[in-house]
Amino acid sequence: MITTTQAYKDKILSDHREMKMKVIFNGRQEIDGHYLKNVTIHEVSNGLDTLTIGGICSNSIKIDMFDPGNIPFEGGSLEAFIGIQLASDIEWVPMGSFFISEITRNNDYEVSLEGYDGISLLNDEYTPRIEYPAMLETVVLDITNQCGLTLKQQVFEEIMIENPMDVTCKEMLGYMASLMGMNARMNRFSELEFYWYESGQYVIPLESQYQLGFKKTNSALTISSLTSGDEENVMSVGSGYGITFANPYMTQERLESLFEKINGFTYTPATLKWRGDPSLEVCDILHVQESTKDMSQILIMEHTLSFDGGMSSTIESNGQNEKEVVMSKSPTEIKLKKFYNTLIESYKQTTEKILGHDGGYYVIDVDDNGYPNGWTIMNTPTLRDDTHLWKMSMGGFGYSQDGGKTFENFAFDLDGNFSANAINTGQLNGDEFELNLETGTILIGERDSDGQITHPVFSYDRENGLTIEAMKELKKEVNTIKNNISVSITSNFVNQQTFDEQPHHYYPDYTVQPLKLNAIVKDTLQDVMSEATITWKRKGRTDQEYVDLLEHEIAEGSLLTISQNLEESVEYKAYASVLTVDQVELHATASLTMNYSVLKDTKVNGEICSIEASATSFVEDQDNYSPGNITLIPHTLNCHFDIWSYSTDLGLSYINIESILTSEDDTHILKTNVEGITFHNETNELMISNDCVCFDYTNIVVFKLKCDVEDANDTIALTKESDIATQVNHIVSEMNQLSEQYHSIVQDLDAVNGTITSKVEDMETKYNGNIEEINKKLTTVIQTSESIEEQYQTLKEIIDENGSDLQTITTYIRKTAKGIEVGELEANVKTLMAPSYFAILFNDEEVMKLEQNLLTIERIKALSVFQLGDAIFTTKANGFDITWGGQ
Repeated sequence: MITTTQAYKDKILSDHREMKMKVIFNGRQEIDGHYLKNVTIHEVSNGLDTLTIGGICSNSIKIDMFDPGNIPFEGGSLEAFIGIQLASDIEWVPMGSFFISEITRNNDYEVSLEGYDGISLLNDEYTPRIEYPAMLETVVLDITNQCGLTLKQQVFEEIMIENPMDVTCKEMLGYMASLMGMNARMNRFSELEFYWYESGQYVIPLESQYQLGFKKTNSALTISSLTSGDEENVMSVGSGYGITFANPYMTQERLESLFEKINGFTYTPATLKWRGDPSLEVCDILHVQESTKDMSQILIMEHTLSFDGGMSSTIESNGQNEKEVVMSKSPTEIKLKKFYNTLIESYKQTTEKILGHDGGYYVIDVDDNGYPNGWTIMNTPTLRDDTHLWKMSMGGFGYSQDGGKTFENFAFDLDGNFSANAINTGQLNGDEFELNLETGTILIGERDSDGQITHPVFSYDRENGLTIEAMKELKKEVNTIKNNISVSITSNFVNQQTFDEQPHHYYPDYTVQPLKLNAIVKDTLQDVMSEATITWKRKGRTDQEYVDLLEHEIAEGSLLTISQNLEESVEYKAYASVLTVDQVELHATASLTMNYSVLKDTKVNGEICSIEASATSFVEDQDNYSPGNITLIPHTLNCHFDIWSYSTDLGLSYINIESILTSEDDTHILKTNVEGITFHNETNELMISNDCVCFDYTNIVVFKLKCDVEDANDTIALTKESDIATQVNHIVSEMNQLSEQYHSIVQDLDAVNGTITSKVEDMETKYNGNIEEINKKLTTVIQTSESIEEQYQTLKEIIDENGSDLQTITTYIRKTAKGIEVGELEANVKTLMAPSYFAILFNDEEVMKLEQNLLTIERIKALSVFQLGDAIFTTKANGFDITWGGQ
């Protein structure tokens, strides 16, 4: 909420308030309410119909106004303000800054504008200019710097980002925001700001609401769960109604930390139409009076302000009952989305060129025999009486404002005659330009009320020479820029870790892999200054005291190497100094804290042990095609291989797989105690054949890899057949059995009598301490089976509805020596996909191929339009039209 005076707060809700509005264009030209017919400002906190985390939305403005005639709207920007008339002056409230994106003119006196705030600058693909791994704050600064945005100062949590993602700047920034449990926006002061919904005491009374203006769209909602991750790794915490958001960087530990902050957050979905207050912003929490006794708490998720002399407001607090877990940020989808955006941008550019936004309409003129005899460029797609055009022919070169009827204003003919109405007796004049051909004087600038350029921004005459007003200001700025430097500190990520068995924690081991801090000094123009002198210190006992480094902390110029393990949090500071060519000594400092408490809270989890599989099912089709053996490859981090095991009952019980040495030769492939499974004793890989005995009584076998660190394990399921119905029925059957066992356990627990101690002992004896594990497995199986059953039911409905059509499908996918071939049986046209190229086949011959960024097409026939570079060629009965879209 924007801070205002008490006088403003008293006046805004009064019956006799007087609202004002003004808009400042391009930072200097102010327009007040006399020119503004209607202004609508739309602010959004997220683009969904429910509460989210990590949302980034652009605010917009629409303006209908009378055109003053002296404002360059094209490529311009504007700042909007709404104010209230107080006793002696107007108190203005900023409404944000916007870039003008669309200009529409209905007549010569009115203009309509549309604009968006700085979020629109985040749509470019993210190209890192920093080294990874990097801290979250460093990633955010990298994005805002390359997009030209100003970041609001705030404290960031120390979160390490391992690698960049191949996404847009906006998506990457959204991931960083959701890691902090926040959303992001451009605030009213043109700063990028991370935020969550802020509680306050703002009350909207009944008398300020329009009649029937407050409507609840749902009952009060309370957040009691969070779900995040991506399509390939979904994680959740809590249960019940919650927030779902995609983030491939999310970890279970981080999600649990966010849940502690947001658990129990309550609000009411509703819409509100009332008189409005421009000081309110999205992310504010409001209390809306329903009656003399009842009050509802709503969130400002969408805020629309309309100003047409008076002012009104619409507020939306969105929320749905059902929680849909939809993760759509898998690597495959990210690549598809990137390709989609590329197609959209290409289509947009092509459309603009066809419509003439980039250069008008260009036509090759031909004579009666179809031979070119000149060209015409027009401002309309077809020739009209009001068309403005340039024409070149054997008769000369000229300009016409009446569709080519006359060429009086400007023309050359073949006899060398020149005519123009813009030259007045030795002097050229324009709206902001004067050139005296006799004296050589040049003036460029705005004209005053008398039509004179009295304060030119650019001028030249014989007496004073060349004067550029902007150069004076630039010189001042250069002097300021020259005398400023900044310093920042980056650190590496230490992969080498030591495991402490007792508390089950990992600690970075700097004695094996040193911690390295690097100080980077830049001037205001962001040029790296390698000649800077760096002095390193570590923080002492007080906030002001910084002392010399210890024995194993060695500084060499800008690099500080730490080869001892930290026993507490330590802040390191870099002091930079630079001597300029003008012998001015510049100074700057930066510090970085290695937070020991964060390091020691790192817990062991399943991520340190994972399984990579060459395939997950043995597929048999009508051609008896089979991939052969499936290889399971173990991946471990700072732990060691322990044992493989398998389960035929969805993980309720496991059988250990033991290797058997069959000969004394040096072979590394060993048989095991399970027929059909072999073991590689050097790589610890497991190879399973499709006739393995483990598949004798089931179609699904779960393999587990367990390492020597507690809780360090991973599982993967392999299927023998591709029959989805069989797999689903099997999983449902096993799930029902497991559910019955679970209910039996619950009933037994309810029947247990005695003290808490006796209950715990009885549970440990009867269920081997696995109650929690069974609950986790049951939840996972139920969720998995429900998901598969739902997908199967959907597939079954499609087959039932379209059975006759599906039986006629003859499309096939086949692996050939050249690549993956896709087509329809007996068809002439097919596609071929290979690791290094893509091709289209016609009668098994390649007629088009895309390879090494080169598209080769055997033959092209354009029926209507084709494009070469920036030229659009449109075919005609004789020849073609060229629409030129270049500069």
